Amino acid sequence: MNAALILLLTLTCGPSDDGAQEKDWKKALENALADREYSVTKVDRAQLVDGPITAPGAVLTVLQPGLSATDSGAVIVRFSRVRAGVVTNPQSKERVGTSYVYEVGQQVYLRDISVDDDKIDVKVITVEPVQRTLDGAVTARRYLASLRFEFDKGFLRSATSDQVIQAIKPVLATRAEMQSRRTIELGHTADQVIAVLGKPESITKSGQTMTYLYKTMKVVFTNGKVSDVQ
Repeated sequence: MNAALILLLTLTCGPSDDGAQEKDWKKALENALADREYSVTKVDRAQLVDGPITAPGAVLTVLQPGLSATDSGAVIVRFSRVRAGVVTNPQSKERVGTSYVYEVGQQVYLRDISVDDDKIDVKVITVEPVQRTLDGAVTARRYLASLRFEFDKGFLRSATSDQVIQAIKPVLATRAEMQSRRTIELGHTADQVIAVLGKPESITKSGQTMTYLYKTMKVVFTNGKVSDVQ
């Protein structure tokens, strides 16, 4: 076959078509997620976490502890890795400087969602600025967290938005999901209760019993699990 013809066939039917298809299915999945309560929040001065919110997007609730976050001055943003609905590298405590660890029940805006071959990167920022004292100075700013949801090789290419949401929602719940969770059950942990009701107004302890006091109810824990709701 003529060399020029081979080159022409390669340019018109070869890798460029595959590349377009790769881009198409990833973008299609991102759009499908945006249609399912995962719309992206727009921030003025897009490179800065603390830029004014110009178009609020999805508000999600943090359901698992240990998500690492940072402020707008950080050079390196560490990913929290998630596989099968579980954070695999949780941070055990809040770190100093530009670092921060999200609390269970904290609300965050969806800042970005990006589908790749075998992972989906999700960036979120705190809805309310977080007040902290660093080096003697009180600051209030939003904190950005990057989550990397990892999947088996080849899974995402044919995955539906429902299947992806099943991987996201154990870590970040939408408003609709939070409404469906507005019940406390015996056996729930403190983190699960806080994810539903938020932080209690006060906490009392007596031996192996701990009580979370809210305006309209109190939740009693025995050995770390809900034993009574009053």
